Amino acid sequence: MNGLVMIAGDVPVSLFDGLRGSAEFDVQQFVRRCRAVAPVQSLSDAMAQYGNRLQGELVQMLNNDFEQYISLSVSLQGTETLVNEIMSPLYETRSRLLSAFLVVSGECEHLKQCIADFEGNTQHKALLQQHNAREPTQGEFGGLERRARAVSRSLSGENDLGDLESALTDELSALFTADPSPRQSAAASLLRSFSACGSSQAAHLHMAESIIRPQLPNIGNRVALVKFLSSKALLGLAKRCAFFDKAGGYRYAFLRDCFFVEVVRFLLPNQTSRAIFATGVADQFHRNYSAVSGFVAQLEALDARIADCPHVTEFLQKFNLDVYFQLRLQSMGGEELARSCFDDNVFIPQLAARFFALALQLVNRYTAFIEVACRRLDAGLCLLLAADIDKLLAWIESDLKCRCKSRLEGHDSEEGQEHVHDLREVIESAFKKSTSKLAACHQQLKDAAVRTVVDRCAAALDAVPRIKATYRMTGQQKPTAPLPYVQLLVQPMEQAMSEISSPDERAALGRMAIESLAERYAKACSDLLDVMRQTESSLRRLGSHQGSTVVADSSSRISSQLLLDVGDFRQRLLALADQSDWNVDSALAVIYDAIGDPNTQ
Repeated sequence: MNGLVMIAGDVPVSLFDGLRGSAEFDVQQFVRRCRAVAPVQSLSDAMAQYGNRLQGELVQMLNNDFEQYISLSVSLQGTETLVNEIMSPLYETRSRLLSAFLVVSGECEHLKQCIADFEGNTQHKALLQQHNAREPTQGEFGGLERRARAVSRSLSGENDLGDLESALTDELSALFTADPSPRQSAAASLLRSFSACGSSQAAHLHMAESIIRPQLPNIGNRVALVKFLSSKALLGLAKRCAFFDKAGGYRYAFLRDCFFVEVVRFLLPNQTSRAIFATGVADQFHRNYSAVSGFVAQLEALDARIADCPHVTEFLQKFNLDVYFQLRLQSMGGEELARSCFDDNVFIPQLAARFFALALQLVNRYTAFIEVACRRLDAGLCLLLAADIDKLLAWIESDLKCRCKSRLEGHDSEEGQEHVHDLREVIESAFKKSTSKLAACHQQLKDAAVRTVVDRCAAALDAVPRIKATYRMTGQQKPTAPLPYVQLLVQPMEQAMSEISSPDERAALGRMAIESLAERYAKACSDLLDVMRQTESSLRRLGSHQGSTVVADSSSRISSQLLLDVGDFRQRLLALADQSDWNVDSALAVIYDAIGDPNTQ
């Protein structure tokens, strides 16, 4: 404004009063006022002054409006971003609600259909109950079987099937406890009823508990087992039930789940022992096998397909025929035939060498059998055969060898004496060769038994190298209890001992197995401690650095843990020995030497 006053010169400022902020510019009024207060020649200057003033105010207003526009634009952009962020979850929620609405609509339709089906099944069930109420539930059980099949087809609820199974169980129990005994057709009908509703396992359990299991203990000396297994009642029941199955997927389910289970339990009281038949009497083994095979043969007469049934084959394989043959060969061929070669009605002095070779050939064949069998038998059978070899060696030295020599002492002629001298040399040489081979087989059997047991036990020693992972970090407490792997280390030996009945054989296996296992145990401990000590030695040479995972006392803590483990191992072995001398302490000395004293490490 001061600039406008300077430009206007003599024109007073009050000339413009009343014009500022006017909506309209009155030119005539302005001219009259100018003429009244100023000369005419200064009018143009006044107009220029006023124009400059208006221009400055207009520029100032435009600048203010532009700044407000910029500020408003920035605010609108932030508002748009915020609105988008708010609307995005709303759009997603709307989409999910639409999807849920579609799903609920479909479920409603399905629920309506289920309700309609349930009402139809309820009506059908009522009709079936009215119909079955008129059918007998005692005596001939055809009505019960048909009801079970109908219920199985029409009902899908587990409660309905459970009620039917309970009813069938009660009927079956009442049937088997009835006096007199029920007819086969009634029992078979009930069993088929169980199968029809998917409860054949329950039927087999009742058959085993009510018919088969009570009969087996009454057999007594097992000679009557043939008569029981071949009875017409049992065969008839097998004929009606063994070949029936609802879905056709379990052929001969009666044999697998009912009959053979009870026969195996009766013949094998110790289910975990695989050497039960090898240790039994050969005559008793023959009676049992003949009874079962005779029953199976009669079943094959009912249906030839039973010969290919895997359940029958698996059951018959439980009888170890190889061991039975070995027992027969040993009792009949190895002793009786060898003795008969030197009986008075058989022996001829001129053929003494041949007769002796025949007796010796039986021993050599038995030796060859042992050489092959020791690679395929488990620890229990190997020790049993080793005990048989001990008896056979003693018999050769005490009986067979003396019998051969005694037959040659009665020849007085010169020719006879020459033959006696020659045959005695042959006898000594042949016995020495045969007994040495048999003794080698004896040692092979013991080694095979020990190797089998030790290999199974040594599998638990894989946990020894992993002990370092527990004590390689700083701040670990000293061990106070043995680790769980010790129990796994002894379990295979306990199982092997359970299959051996002779205390002497148990002690022999225990001593040899502990000695071999102790060497492996000592090597595992020594390897672990050597690695830890070498690592600690390297750290000491290079200087311990911050963050090291191995501390200076790791080996001593591991040694303490190993001593606890070996102590637990010793206690378990002493308990397993059960007053027998297994030389446990002397065998474990090598482990203690490998571990050493933790206080000096």
